[in-house]
Amino acid sequence: SGRLRPLPSRRILRTFTFSVQQLDPGDGFSAALTSSPTVTLGDGESATATLAINAAKAAAKRDYTGYVNILDPQGQTLHVPFWVRFVKKKK
Repeated sequence: SGRLRPLPSRRILRTFTFSVQQLDPGDGFSAALTSSPTVTLGDGESATATLAINAAKAAAKRDYTGYVNILDPQGQTLHVPFWVRFVKKKK
């Protein structure tokens, strides 16, 4: 028969890897991903990464900075900055 049939579409999946890089760590402060460190996405899909920030009462009252790094399938890294400021509570 002379009918053309469309080729089956191939779903392209890409895997991304997340990590946290603290630029100025301190005692009593931590930042960590609470979501999966890897995610595989198809075209048009999205995902959420969750960063947990923890500070002990004794942590220094100052700025803490860093990056959530996202490694793409081609080996390029996207650096998403985070900045947290802890201040003394007013009485």
